[in-house]
Amino acid sequence: MAAAAFDLSIKEFLILKELIPDDPFEQSDTGAAVEFMSNVKKVEVSEFSPEELLYLVKHEYESTDNIAPSEDGIADILEEIQQGLQTIQSENSYSSDPTGEVTKTKLGLFLDEETLQEALDILLETSTLSATDQEAFIEVLKT
Repeated sequence: MAAAAFDLSIKEFLILKELIPDDPFEQSDTGAAVEFMSNVKKVEVSEFSPEELLYLVKHEYESTDNIAPSEDGIADILEEIQQGLQTIQSENSYSSDPTGEVTKTKLGLFLDEETLQEALDILLETSTLSATDQEAFIEVLKT
């Protein structure tokens, strides 16, 4: 039997035959069998079982394989993502910043001190750069 020749269970062999495009039974192309075997070896040394690959590639699985996340697990992850997004939204919602301290603090997370100061000068309209240089400075920050 072919599955035994590849040292696979019948289920694993059928899964890999579905995932690997080379047909090991093609009579006119013995190279296909060699290529199929090469791909089987790659699967064997990978960290994935044939069942896991089938789930990852085609989203097909049997509930008894315990591969797909449970509905509860998905709900937990989505709730965690939602809470994280809400936190980000609340931390970054619009607020009056007449002194510029909030803006300075947030920009300081991404810019070095010299760049931060020039950005603030442009925002506060106290920059000594020409309008053209200010635009060029802002374009550089966008990248």
